[in-house]
Amino acid sequence: MRIYWLILLLTSLMQMSVLAQSPKAYVKAGDAALANGNYFSALEYYREAEAYGKLDADLCYKIAEAAHRYAALEIAGTYYQKYIEKNKKKEYPAVWMNIGEVKRLQSDHAEAIDCYKKFIAKNTDAVLEQEALDKIRLCEWAMEEIAMADSVEIVGLNKRVNSAYSDFAPFLAGDTLYYSSYKFSNPSDKHVPKRFLSKVLFSIKGSRGRSLPNAFNKKGVLTAHTSITEDGKRLFFTRCDYTKSGAIRCGIYYSTKDKRKRWGKAKKIAKLNNKSYTFTQPAIGLLDGKEVLFFVSDQRGGKGKLDIWYAFLREDFSLGDIEPLAAINTEEDDITPFYHRASGDLYFSSKGYDGFGGYDIFKCHQSENGWEEVEHTGYPLNSGYNDMYYTVTADSSIAYLASNREGSM
Repeated sequence: MRIYWLILLLTSLMQMSVLAQSPKAYVKAGDAALANGNYFSALEYYREAEAYGKLDADLCYKIAEAAHRYAALEIAGTYYQKYIEKNKKKEYPAVWMNIGEVKRLQSDHAEAIDCYKKFIAKNTDAVLEQEALDKIRLCEWAMEEIAMADSVEIVGLNKRVNSAYSDFAPFLAGDTLYYSSYKFSNPSDKHVPKRFLSKVLFSIKGSRGRSLPNAFNKKGVLTAHTSITEDGKRLFFTRCDYTKSGAIRCGIYYSTKDKRKRWGKAKKIAKLNNKSYTFTQPAIGLLDGKEVLFFVSDQRGGKGKLDIWYAFLREDFSLGDIEPLAAINTEEDDITPFYHRASGDLYFSSKGYDGFGGYDIFKCHQSENGWEEVEHTGYPLNSGYNDMYYTVTADSSIAYLASNREGSM
């Protein structure tokens, strides 16, 4: 089996605003960015503070934390070590947990175990000690999984599709690959720094990715995540916008093919547009033999954070009752559903099950008795990085995923 992967940066994609060359100003901006989840910006601000000021233990730790959350793992490991060197108080047991996590995400499991043990030796908190023991167990499990790895070839798509920005949400329809890219600027954006936009692109038989028409990719908003009904006549997708806090809030739309076989004007799904919650990542599938729309939301009624939900599609494509997928959801993020009709398997990514770290890809089979036990999809499909948006052809010969694993652009 061959699997192609797109680049997934998971970044706010922001450039730094113009600040006075003051280390304190850069640190303050970094702290604000970190609090808002803009880890890339936080890292850049902290590195500028380092360039214009003194690198003390506190700044080392801030750089390491921002890099860790952004998945710049080499930088994170380097600055955690610098923090240890510069911290003259020698009171840093928690940093060994963090270094262990960085090593685990880099698949250096033996080193990770050593770090977790160092943490346990210095730690006095029973809850944190159990957390470290759980991490050791996961490292041992990961080493066993890697030793039993299937013969799966993972191939990065070339520059005709991938870019230095986030390229994600692949969806194959015939010989056309639809995907989303976070590489488009918004000249009318008054925000400082300017924010990027995503659009839906398509690539036919490996050709250069081209943007769908402006009627589909609406000017000034983020468009992403495509899924097409079995008859090929209706396409579901998300449109998103930035909130005042800098977060992204999404709603789900659909478009129908016109007489010229082009995707027509987008129509909003009222049930899946709400200013208080986000609705995203639509995926067409089956439940009890009927066509259903899976999607992801943080609305009330789930198990916590982002959950997978579903609603049956009526003949006029209106939605039935909306229900959480309780058999699969966890208290952590459960995202990027994809239903494989040929096998009856639902693939998704989650942080709520044991895995290699970050988001791992899981599957759950739908039988006559309902959803069966959730299964991890193994190595090398998964890595210590974020592995998401898994889709596979009907004959299971080719699959696509998005990842920020080593080798990304």
